[in-house]
Amino acid sequence: MLTEKKRKLYLFTISVLMNLLFFLAAYFLKLPVWLDTTGTIFISVLLFFPAGFVVGLINNTILSLFFFRFNSISYYIVSAAVAFTAGTCARKCKKHRVKFLILLSASIFLVSMLLAVPLTFVVDKGIPSDFWGHRLYSRFTDMGMAKYLSTILSVSLVKFIDVILSIVLVVLVYVLTPLKLKKGDNIVLRNVGEL
Repeated sequence: MLTEKKRKLYLFTISVLMNLLFFLAAYFLKLPVWLDTTGTIFISVLLFFPAGFVVGLINNTILSLFFFRFNSISYYIVSAAVAFTAGTCARKCKKHRVKFLILLSASIFLVSMLLAVPLTFVVDKGIPSDFWGHRLYSRFTDMGMAKYLSTILSVSLVKFIDVILSIVLVVLVYVLTPLKLKKGDNIVLRNVGEL
């Protein structure tokens, strides 16, 4: 029998693995995305943002310890904002799947961009630390664009692609997740095939 405690444990495990595995794929394949908040979005939609805060913290700690400098833990602010945004969107749009996906994508992009850009200036001295962000930044500065504008554009472009692909992956994982793990009134994407 699946207890509520086991259900939440499975969802936390799936979400942490989503964040890590999708990030590793993007990192090693040098894709123009991060994909490190897919699990955070997924669990925030199902269990709302407090659960997303925990999954985001686990993810950012792992990435800070093994992939980036430890001061990159400050990017947890972005993960926490994504968790809050996804959970809030899930609560507000329970019955409207298309509206939910549009609102979710736009809100996460706006919130994460507004936080990631200033953090890039503070933590990474304005030069994006990801492969494609760095390449785009270099390309823009080589074209004679101001450094601060190059930072804003490179972070925003990568973030835009990242959010769109993350939402697609969240929907796919959601569809593949057994119904007994998705139970409850907060199932926003219940019949995703009807989109």
